[in-house]
Amino acid sequence: MRIGLTLAISLCAAVVQAGDITWTNIGPGGGGWIQSIAADPRSPDVVYVGCDVGGFYKSMDRGAHWRITNEGLTDYFIECVAVDPKNSDVIYLGAQGGVFKSTDGGRTWAEKRNGFPQPQRYSYSAPIGALAIDPRDSQVLYAGIGRPRQQREGKGQVYKSTDGGEHWRLCTPAGSLPEDAIISDLEVRPDDSKVVLAATSRGIYRSDDAGQSWRRSSEGLPERPTWELSIAASQPEVVYCTVWSKPGAQPWNGGVYRSDDGGKSWRPKLVGLPKLVGKPGAPAPMTSNYKEIVVDPRDANRVYVGGTAWVTAGVYRTTDGGEHWEWCSRHHGDRKNMDYGWITNWGPAVKCLTISPVAPERLYFGTSGHVFRTDDGGETWRQVYTERVGRDRWKGNGLEVTCMFNLVIDPFDRRRLYCCYNDIGLLISEDGGESFRRSTEGMKNSGNCFMVVVDPEHRDTLWATTGQWSSNVGDVCKSRDRGQTWSVVGRPETGLPNGQTKTLLLNPASPRGKRRLFVAVNGHGVYFSDDGGESWKNRSQGLGEAPAVRGLVLVPRVPETLYVAVAATKANPLGGIYRSTDAGERWERINESLDFPDVKSLRRDERNGALYVTAREMYNRCLERPRLFKGGLHRSRDDG
Repeated sequence: MRIGLTLAISLCAAVVQAGDITWTNIGPGGGGWIQSIAADPRSPDVVYVGCDVGGFYKSMDRGAHWRITNEGLTDYFIECVAVDPKNSDVIYLGAQGGVFKSTDGGRTWAEKRNGFPQPQRYSYSAPIGALAIDPRDSQVLYAGIGRPRQQREGKGQVYKSTDGGEHWRLCTPAGSLPEDAIISDLEVRPDDSKVVLAATSRGIYRSDDAGQSWRRSSEGLPERPTWELSIAASQPEVVYCTVWSKPGAQPWNGGVYRSDDGGKSWRPKLVGLPKLVGKPGAPAPMTSNYKEIVVDPRDANRVYVGGTAWVTAGVYRTTDGGEHWEWCSRHHGDRKNMDYGWITNWGPAVKCLTISPVAPERLYFGTSGHVFRTDDGGETWRQVYTERVGRDRWKGNGLEVTCMFNLVIDPFDRRRLYCCYNDIGLLISEDGGESFRRSTEGMKNSGNCFMVVVDPEHRDTLWATTGQWSSNVGDVCKSRDRGQTWSVVGRPETGLPNGQTKTLLLNPASPRGKRRLFVAVNGHGVYFSDDGGESWKNRSQGLGEAPAVRGLVLVPRVPETLYVAVAATKANPLGGIYRSTDAGERWERINESLDFPDVKSLRRDERNGALYVTAREMYNRCLERPRLFKGGLHRSRDDG
């Protein structure tokens, strides 16, 4: 899972043109959460994607190439995409920060908040969980409030606009929906605009007067959250919905339900859908669940649903109105029908799904890293997030959804790049970013790579810090073959505690046979090794109990001098910047004039010795008298 504190960037190449620097995405393609997807209602070749960190993407050639167009967006977490069915130049985005509108096909965006609550400093006042456009009058829109992915910020509210998003008004009077209901989908009946259906965390609700009043419409449904709705364009009285089954709970109680009376009553349609239940305490994706659902606009009985769990990942299809389902995106086994791309370390759990209104045999679905397309109604699938250029090498096609921790240029070969990512680990380019290969063989925690260090005297020797992002777990790995394979050298058995190891430094003055390394371990402090990482000792005296280390700097010309940035904890409520002049034997706090308890990083300019700190604004409750501390970029020219 990615959070806002991660540096969300795509790997780019700089090109100098007439004195200016421009940037272009270079790869590796995909790699992050594809949150929303929409096929263009008029062109069979155009498709749109919204992501959790990268913003908005558009392809005009069925996903072969993508372009990021975020001009005007102030929120890059795109929960939903809605395209005007009569004019594809008009596109709406639902984001955690509100509604955005484009009138030029997605090139530029404008925020449309008139009528919504004012933005708040520390919370979302109007996170948009669902958008719907009236098929008969595209000036009429509905927006549902909530954050479905996080299952948070439910307010039981739907807003309506009658002028293309310029003005909004609340159309759910108090008590019409449960006050904590999260709106995850909205659908307007295509032959009767007065009928609006809402899928919520508290069931299905229906309006028969264009949103003026609402009533519960869940007859036949279990008392579970509902996720998505899909109305059959060819027979609007036929509606399908997906229901959430609580992870680890018996009996399994979710799946797909069908209504033949416009959403008034429902019947289960489950034959062929796996119904696995994970053991109590197991992660939620170990229990079968289905979220995204679409209906062929020509045939009310041809339906596709996305399995979102690890154990039942992929797309399922019915051709008889849900009486029988079959798995149609087989990513393993003898009947495999998917081209998978370079991301093979996790399965195709469906996070978003769309069907082309003008070419219904064409569907797309997104996962937490991939995008796939079928042109034959699910018989075969091909990936459209990257491009193969060799047996194990790939290049980007513009769909860059990655969070990068560090980019390291090999001191022996400037075209050799070590790219340290969240979620996807370490990727290496040997041709200046033209192509990439994943390098994780032998790593214990290969999902996240925080940093790579190259031995300046031995090009084949590398060290890397790896670990988990969502929990304080990590280690140090070493490669003796320039990143072909790795072994874990920093672990509890060798003296390094299990914790996030985000910063690793090499003392360039240490002898080749006894390389001295320093590593910052979150919650444990600073550790050093005098044998190239084979064994480790603590060097944290003076940093306090369980220091939350956020940055570590070594002065190359005076390698006994180090600086460390420590964030605030209950034991050390202000944190601080500390300096050691004896290779970490003792530390002293040096920042006297300014405190930044939520420090994020620490750097030193080797040309003039200036120290730089980045910090996030924080209301510090760890103090006896809590108060607000400013964030920002800070510089010191006198050693802190």
